[in-house]
Amino acid sequence: MTTPHHSIEVGTRNVCELSRTKKLQTLKLAELRELGETLQLVVVGSPARKKSFIEPLETYAKTCTCFQT
Repeated sequence: MTTPHHSIEVGTRNVCELSRTKKLQTLKLAELRELGETLQLVVVGSPARKKSFIEPLETYAKTCTCFQT
């Protein structure tokens, strides 16, 4: 996987900022699913749980150059 460059954006959502401020949890399941699908992330666990999408999104966001500084 290549290192994403800041900022990771999907539509109007800034995944880096959402992860950094712990606001991924405030998104609806459908929004989390859309982010995961757009970023082609592998989701492990029940597709009916937010946690199944939040963990891979947070892991991916932490590989961004903005988390490296």
